[in-house]
Amino acid sequence: MLNKNKVFFAVIFLLASAMLLPACIGTARKVSETTAKAVFPSRDEVLIFHQAFDYTYLRVVDAILNTGDWTLYETDKREGLIRAYNTKWADPFGPMEQRIATVRVKRLERNRTAVELDSASQTLIGADDLMKSVKQFMNR
Repeated sequence: MLNKNKVFFAVIFLLASAMLLPACIGTARKVSETTAKAVFPSRDEVLIFHQAFDYTYLRVVDAILNTGDWTLYETDKREGLIRAYNTKWADPFGPMEQRIATVRVKRLERNRTAVELDSASQTLIGADDLMKSVKQFMNR
């Protein structure tokens, strides 16, 4: 009789744990998103370069490739988009959007180009370091 009670309570404990674990993870994720928005200020700086679009685009890709904590994820030259994956601050249980920063390269004039973070990427952890490295790389 004692073994049946132990097995019964063990099964109940495992079922309760399985139901509560996703709720705990979801709550932690909501808290971390709120904390990230409160702690990490928006990086809305626009970098202006007096260079052609193609040259600036390739230099930004090169800057991201030479940044230690970021890896190139995907590019779309026609749209001027460069997506980079943060390898240092990646949360394995978090959504993919929290790991990928989108950099926009825009043609302003023939020899004038703007580089900025997409609005959804401005509060990502490490996005300020990414833009600082792009700025340093472009000013060489």
